[in-house]
Amino acid sequence: MKIYEDNSGTIGGMNKESALQLDDDGQFRYSELWGDYAGGSGVTIEGSWKREGDAIVLLPLRVPWGIGEWVEGQERKGVERGDTLDFGNGFTLRVPPDREDDVAVRNTGKKPLTVVLEPWGTRHEVAPGERVRIVASGPGGSGRLQVERGAEKVVVYGWSGSQVTIVREPVEPKPVAANRPTRGGTGRKDAAKLPVAPTALTPLEESRFARFEPRAPSPALALRLRQWVDEQPTEGMQNRIGRLCKSNDAIPLHCTQLDVWALRTDGQVLCIDHESAAGRAEPENMRRTAYAVLAKGAATRHELWELLPPDRGAGIRQCETCGGKGWTEAQPPTPQSTNYCHRCEGIGWYTL
Repeated sequence: MKIYEDNSGTIGGMNKESALQLDDDGQFRYSELWGDYAGGSGVTIEGSWKREGDAIVLLPLRVPWGIGEWVEGQERKGVERGDTLDFGNGFTLRVPPDREDDVAVRNTGKKPLTVVLEPWGTRHEVAPGERVRIVASGPGGSGRLQVERGAEKVVVYGWSGSQVTIVREPVEPKPVAANRPTRGGTGRKDAAKLPVAPTALTPLEESRFARFEPRAPSPALALRLRQWVDEQPTEGMQNRIGRLCKSNDAIPLHCTQLDVWALRTDGQVLCIDHESAAGRAEPENMRRTAYAVLAKGAATRHELWELLPPDRGAGIRQCETCGGKGWTEAQPPTPQSTNYCHRCEGIGWYTL
């Protein structure tokens, strides 16, 4: 498999991202995404490919609608010049540089933790108290690992063309209890050798970094969620966000310039990078963010209120600057424009 891409183009004032994936079985997949601060859309073209000398010949077999010079059944030829694939008329793609990413996994429980590396399916056991790092490198894709964490299993997904390894870190020794001072002594000399106890988090700090625990929807809401997912329009540039959400079995809750938050039918809140070609979806684990986007979704779909935690956490409050919208009206001479709200990072809620 080989990947080419280009993220430097614009079209109609929107940023354009292009990616071409040549599979070893003679099939290709070309995706083109357009987006700006208000959202975006895209198209995917599929077909077969072959090599002719220093050229790659693509035969599109599925073109959703007319785009550029792509026509079903009409070949397009790109000439390889080093790391560049040149199709002419200013259309060029390049081999992306190698990218690296790593994540830490620590077993804080009392039982062994299973770490699964996908798509290879290799399994590793992490002992209680042990900490490992998952290290990945490779060309193309988003260059980021996707992690799904559970109580007894952690699944880590590499991207296309990446190589993933697990590195075990030495287990930290347990602290040795300090000797009590002798009778009659001040104990100051011994006390100076004692480790400093970690400072406990304040209630506001605990709220800020609290982990979001999704609530399972009731049977009635589960049916409603399924209906909403099935009814989402997905055709056309204007429905790219709906297409991204539907592909993850989810409905949109809130969108910013870079991310869209969506609710999966099992109650899990997802964060999707809609500016990337891969459109990677990851679980939203921060309680404040998950609460904010659920509250915004429930403002129009009132059935979602049952999924909000009864206690949103101390210090989490709706943004007074934007009124919970995530944006503010721009001042004249552009009264119809909007500004990103930095007080709440565009989600309408913040932590004190």
